[in-house]
Amino acid sequence: MSILTRKTLVYAELEGSYGIAATLTDSTSPMLVEDADYKLDVSNIQRNLYRNDLSPIADIITRKMGRMSFKHELRGGGSVGTESRMGRLLRGCTMVATTRGAAWWGAFLAAAQPNTPAVAWNGGGSLSALAEPKTIHVQVTTSGGSGVARCSISYDDGTATQTNVSMISGSALSLSGGLAAATITPNWSGTLVTGQAWVATAWPPGIQYLPSSDETAYGSLTIRMYKDGMAHLLTGAYGSYKINAQAGQRATVEFEFTGFYNAPNDVPLPANPVFETTLPQQCELGRLHLDGFGVASPVSNICAVDTFSYDIGNKIDPRMSINAADGFTGIRVTERSSTGGVDPEATLVGQQDFWSKLANGRQMPFGMRVGTATGNMWAIHAPAVQYTGLTYKDRNGLVALDAALQFNRLNGDDEILLYAC
Repeated sequence: MSILTRKTLVYAELEGSYGIAATLTDSTSPMLVEDADYKLDVSNIQRNLYRNDLSPIADIITRKMGRMSFKHELRGGGSVGTESRMGRLLRGCTMVATTRGAAWWGAFLAAAQPNTPAVAWNGGGSLSALAEPKTIHVQVTTSGGSGVARCSISYDDGTATQTNVSMISGSALSLSGGLAAATITPNWSGTLVTGQAWVATAWPPGIQYLPSSDETAYGSLTIRMYKDGMAHLLTGAYGSYKINAQAGQRATVEFEFTGFYNAPNDVPLPANPVFETTLPQQCELGRLHLDGFGVASPVSNICAVDTFSYDIGNKIDPRMSINAADGFTGIRVTERSSTGGVDPEATLVGQQDFWSKLANGRQMPFGMRVGTATGNMWAIHAPAVQYTGLTYKDRNGLVALDAALQFNRLNGDDEILLYAC
């Protein structure tokens, strides 16, 4: 009997206890995926025994782990606070979900050098009407102490830039546009320097995903992959993921999970799987910014990026135990090395000095979003990204840069923030 590629289904659920198979149901477990694949990862013990001939002798097959990979669209749950099924896949990749029931201010991150004296910022006023993430860029335009220094405030949603705003330590600055009911207050001592800048994002209600180094905080998965009459099963599975987004296309997340091997069996395809119905949105109006570059009116913005990628880089290793079957007692995520890339159009040094930022190891705040509809929007932010490589390339007759990125910690377990809203 032939097996058809397209007749493939993937079911996934979080486990209540590690390695104990979760219950999979037609109503909540089906995942809409593509490019689904399964591999068996085994340890071969070679027996190089001396004999009276040169022929090989059979290996011993020991530790057995299963691997599943597939691609999932980056789309929301359809309404604010409703987790999409992809959320459980992220949790199986060391991400911890926190529901935010009210709007809130994120951290104010330095977005230019020099960055002393240090300024402590506080958000105030009201964010109750906020329906989408809004990022502001505050830059000192006139140096001086409290009452003398002046700044500009730019907005990523097209709100007109406020200029020549007086900065008084401890006094609130009024904002404009969709943040007109909110305020920000700087506190510092000493003399601010022209060029100092900060980026901050005001967040609407939603679900926040942050990486964790505590295995008790995230979850393992049970995943079943149906292949047109046959089924593979993973239990105790942890994974890694990669995000890919291109202008005008849908964004996708590539997952790879590793777990306990279970012998495949012949199982008919489920007759009535219930899938999510939210459609993915194209990558447009993404408000991508890097170190303040791009936080300005989106019209005619010189920050022109075609593709973005992110790889959480989870390293998954077996926990070896002489007391366990096959010599291992499960798997652990033992390392994380988050990398990615963007490809902005090249600019003059006076507009954006990519090369000096690479040479000086500048760590920069990054942000973007996929989708514009409430309940179907994902924001991707990072506090301390740095360039690790720059190469020129041609893009439709324009000079662009392939910029390799490393996503660094700020305070730990915070190198990436995914936000569904």
